[in-house]
Amino acid sequence: MEKKNAFTMVELLATIVILGILSSVGTIAVMRYLNKARNDSYEQMGKTVYEAAQNYMLDSGMIENTTITTATLQSQGYLKTLSNPDDTNGAPCSGRVQATVSSASGNKIADFTYKVTITCNGKTKINGKIYP
Repeated sequence: MEKKNAFTMVELLATIVILGILSSVGTIAVMRYLNKARNDSYEQMGKTVYEAAQNYMLDSGMIENTTITTATLQSQGYLKTLSNPDDTNGAPCSGRVQATVSSASGNKIADFTYKVTITCNGKTKINGKIYP
């Protein structure tokens, strides 16, 4: 009997199963990485809005409790458009910052706490995160 140089059906099936398992593990790892990157992007967006609100209040001399929208910060040049990391079309996000006097003196920018809320495509991405 002559020896054939070919793979058996079992060998081919085993190879396909192994490749399927490897690709699913790789896909899960990539999705986890993308979700973490997206969440980090929202966190950075919140910090940017907080810093813009802090600068806006410092420049305008505000010393009372107030709510500042991202639209106000953008129109005054303190903030650029907040693009949504989830949207490939680049639909902008919106939000607001509630600045509240946190100490008795209330006359320094450091005496405020800033509560940031950001909404993208109708979904709240950061809900009331408090910055110093």
